[in-house]
Amino acid sequence: MTVRVRFAPSPTGRLHLGNARVAVFNWLFARRHGGAFILRIEDTDRERHRESAEDGIRADLAWLGLDPDEGPAEGGEFGPYRQSERSGIYVRALADLIEAGSAFPCFCDPGESTTDRRYNGRCREMDPREREGRIGRGEAHAVRFASPERGTVVVRDSSLAAGEARFPAADIDDFVLRRARGGFTYNFVCAVDDARMDITHVIRGAGHLSNTPKQALMLGALAAEPPSYAHLPTLLAPDGGKLSKRSGATPVSELEAGGFPADAVVNYLSLLGWSHPDQREFLGRRELIDSISLKRVGRSEVRTDPKKMLWLSRRHIAAMPLDELARILEGWYDRRGLPEGSDWKAGVDALRPRFTTYACATRTLGTLYGRRTEPAGSGAAEAESEERRVAATTETVVEAVNRALRSETDWSPERLRPALLAAGKSVGARGPGLFHPIRRRLTGREVGPDVIKLLLALGRKEVLKRLAPPPVAGPSAARTVSGRAERPG
Repeated sequence: MTVRVRFAPSPTGRLHLGNARVAVFNWLFARRHGGAFILRIEDTDRERHRESAEDGIRADLAWLGLDPDEGPAEGGEFGPYRQSERSGIYVRALADLIEAGSAFPCFCDPGESTTDRRYNGRCREMDPREREGRIGRGEAHAVRFASPERGTVVVRDSSLAAGEARFPAADIDDFVLRRARGGFTYNFVCAVDDARMDITHVIRGAGHLSNTPKQALMLGALAAEPPSYAHLPTLLAPDGGKLSKRSGATPVSELEAGGFPADAVVNYLSLLGWSHPDQREFLGRRELIDSISLKRVGRSEVRTDPKKMLWLSRRHIAAMPLDELARILEGWYDRRGLPEGSDWKAGVDALRPRFTTYACATRTLGTLYGRRTEPAGSGAAEAESEERRVAATTETVVEAVNRALRSETDWSPERLRPALLAAGKSVGARGPGLFHPIRRRLTGREVGPDVIKLLLALGRKEVLKRLAPPPVAGPSAARTVSGRAERPG
């Protein structure tokens, strides 16, 4: 059996975490079993349909790396793949159900037929001659499915330990397949499409659980083998409330714009209701494909966790090959203003432990390559004696390092580290007392990347420029040189 799964969004907007998770599970499962991942557009609700939404959905799938094997653009032998283009298929399927006695016309007023919890069955037992006469007179009518009145509907469910779910037939109404005004219902077209497209597994959210027995009944009536179902647990907002646009249901396009790596988002979405056999959470795409199993899908509701998404994003960025990360960040950072002689790749390598997203990387790289914050003592007068002491210490160390590096022509780690240590020794500075002042002058911050990596990233010319004594603020300003105050002559 060839595994065939489908992702069937409605084109009402861009993907959000909820339906993107469904797409991820279906894609991973298809790739795990060498099957087909099918994109089916459920666009029968024309009131909510947005023309641009399908393009947005495809763009989101492409960014996530979830490539369909069949779909509106890809084609395939089971098309068309838009429900709005399959009306002829639905008309024939409905006629087959009526002819087989599995569906019947219903002339009841919609308001009247829904006053009771269960449809009263009035039109189900209507005399065939009366039914034909009313249809012949053009009387408006819906079409309902003739659900069994007793027994149990058994559905294969791959996400359950028992392997099946059971639903009392008495709880299933004679549900509508086609409305009196002419539109087909979701459950009907969904079941017909699953049958005609040979779908083997339906993986979707737990909100569809009540639809499952109805669709299974229709598939049986259509003489089609019902697929195996799996229902992903309900997603909640971080605070445990309902997922919404304002709380947790972040659009995928916003994650892309925010600089999250696609692999990190796929990793995160896979953990919302599923766990790895070894309980590991940082997983690459290949690892996810090799380990995905519907048997490990949980049943409990799951809270979205923005902190975990950021953690995974940081891990994925840190694990990227340096060449790949540097290339990606070229699209995020305007490198036209990089200092002459600087090493872009070395800068990315030096700062990458601090990157949580590509957007964060842009800001962090800006602290290195952009305008730096001047250390205390280089501009406005300080009121605090501690700040003056720090400034004086910084200048003492920096001047010694500046002299040492100006005479150094071999800009390599093997030469730079001994030169720094020797300069520090000459002024009695070592460890943080040596490296903090250097980093402070180069980046405006005492804490940050390894100083040697900073020197390589900025390049000799820019380093010497930044280590030079700070500019004088005005004719009355004093500057510190070798630990003593001098006034310009």
